[in-house]
Amino acid sequence: MLLKWQFPRMPTSYAELWMSYQYCLDPELLLVAPFGGEVDLEWVKSHCAVRRNRYPDTWDLFETCLAEDAIAIRALQQQRDWLDVLSTQFVEAPTDSSDEQ
Repeated sequence: MLLKWQFPRMPTSYAELWMSYQYCLDPELLLVAPFGGEVDLEWVKSHCAVRRNRYPDTWDLFETCLAEDAIAIRALQQQRDWLDVLSTQFVEAPTDSSDEQ
């Protein structure tokens, strides 16, 4: 998936790895209907609105990925280290204390 969306390097931390996986999965799931048929454009529209508000730092790249514009994706990938940007969105879940027993 990293190659498809033209990330120029591999993740170097767990935060980069996890968030890049989550990021790449998101447009994949929006571009393909889960049970065949047509993609629900209203679902895509509402999902994008939430994503734009929640992650404004990555919206321009995400929107370009949804358009599947390879030239524009490449240009954006050269402007910023997106894996670094994505890693700032990583939140580690606290461990359950019962796991430590």
